Amino acid sequence: MTVVQPPSTSTSNETPRRTVRIPDDEWQPSTEKAAADGETIAAVIRRLLRAWRMNDTRDLDRYRTEYRATAKTPDADGHRRDITNLTGSYDQVRQQYPARHWDLEERVVSPYRPAIRQAQASPKS
Repeated sequence: MTVVQPPSTSTSNETPRRTVRIPDDEWQPSTEKAAADGETIAAVIRRLLRAWRMNDTRDLDRYRTEYRATAKTPDADGHRRDITNLTGSYDQVRQQYPARHWDLEERVVSPYRPAIRQAQASPKS
């Protein structure tokens, strides 16, 4: 079911509220990441919508998928070997790390951006 709200009739300068359905397992880590980056989730959504609407997806295509392969069986020391930062298509990575020997995980990695130093809270005595 899709929820669609009619256009706002508000005459104030306040931005109208919108309603969207996003699963908790996507919403929670997204709001946490936005907060860690010093942004609100609303600002992130507006930026992405603006880029999409203007077909200005320059930053979006710089996001990439990385994989981590973890051995299914431990080595002689009892550790399961991890191979990280694997790139390429899923099929290419899976060919190098077959399912019978390796568990495969993926993550989306954002492009680099200028670092912004944030003031650290001073420790309480």
